[in-house]
Amino acid sequence: MKMAVILLAAAGFIGSALAHAQQYAPNATQCLREYYDPSNYNWLTFENTCSQPVYVTLVGRNGTYTGGLDLAPGRHDGPGMSAQEVNAVGGMEAYSCPAHYVAVDSNDELIRSVAVTGFRCKRNY
Repeated sequence: MKMAVILLAAAGFIGSALAHAQQYAPNATQCLREYYDPSNYNWLTFENTCSQPVYVTLVGRNGTYTGGLDLAPGRHDGPGMSAQEVNAVGGMEAYSCPAHYVAVDSNDELIRSVAVTGFRCKRNY
């Protein structure tokens, strides 16, 4: 009986450790191409160049704009902003993660209003 309890406790610990490890994923920055689309009012556009869907968190550098985009492979979309509007928010930072993950800062807080120097992708339950 004691051995079964120990095995169950060990299995619970291992399961918990695996769940924690799967809580984070590598970022998908390499999947993002940024450009101004001449066929769409010359607005800022982001294209997913990878074969996996991504979620992109957008943050204006002056903290006045945030948004997000779900991009399927090969698809493009944007915040509906011209170069002048992007400049008015101090420029735009884009944080790309695999689908079902969101960009968080070093304190595991969602990136919402301030551009950060580093981020990681956390599972969005």
